[in-house]
Amino acid sequence: MPVPTSGIDHVHLNVADIAGFIERFTALLECEHNIPLYIDSIQALNSMNSLGLDVFEPQEPEGIAAKQMARFGGPGITTLSFHVEDLDSATAAIEAEGVRCISRIGYPGVERQSQFHPRDCYGMVLELVEYVDGHEAVIAEIKAKQAAENDGRTGIPSQPGALANRGIDHAHVRVEDLAAVQAWLSRLFVCEWDEPRTAGARTARSSIGVHLVEAPANGLGALAFAVDDLAAAEGHCAALGLSRLDVEGH
Repeated sequence: MPVPTSGIDHVHLNVADIAGFIERFTALLECEHNIPLYIDSIQALNSMNSLGLDVFEPQEPEGIAAKQMARFGGPGITTLSFHVEDLDSATAAIEAEGVRCISRIGYPGVERQSQFHPRDCYGMVLELVEYVDGHEAVIAEIKAKQAAENDGRTGIPSQPGALANRGIDHAHVRVEDLAAVQAWLSRLFVCEWDEPRTAGARTARSSIGVHLVEAPANGLGALAFAVDDLAAAEGHCAALGLSRLDVEGH
């Protein structure tokens, strides 16, 4: 049976310079980043931001995070994480579709997770996350410890002029066979689909925040953030030196 989900909970990004990424992103969109912490298990600096970006910078050339970044061809989006209410039954349902679970590492007291092999998921790591009862208190303790260790700072806030936004609206996933992936996702998750569009690249939008784009190679392509004034947002991005892609909207 397809798994009920409230949609994308967060995404994972590998970057070469986490400090530079935070500086650029806090100038771009209103958000707060956690102060980067070293994660022993994957040999990387890590910072989650309030928009649902979980950012990693590998620290050891032969470490787990560095090897993952190399497998994905360099910095970029690697993982889509979907929120579920019952991780164990959801994981079993995904595995029943022939998708291999490769990790069950979560964060004690905060969340339980399962991750699935990118070779079984059209070039992306698929992750499920279930939040533990009382996780808010554990997060508050973590923030209090961060404040004690960082002169009262619990995070890195957005810079003046950053764009107001409503967070991640959807993620683009490039797929070689749109119909096949649409059917696959419908077996995995309870979701609805708009009629596929054929202007430019063929696309299909789902109710769980995944937009499929037919392309020569599979993999995660882009993140879309919801803003109230697109023209103002484009002007702000241009002022920060971001170039606009010459692609047709969909």
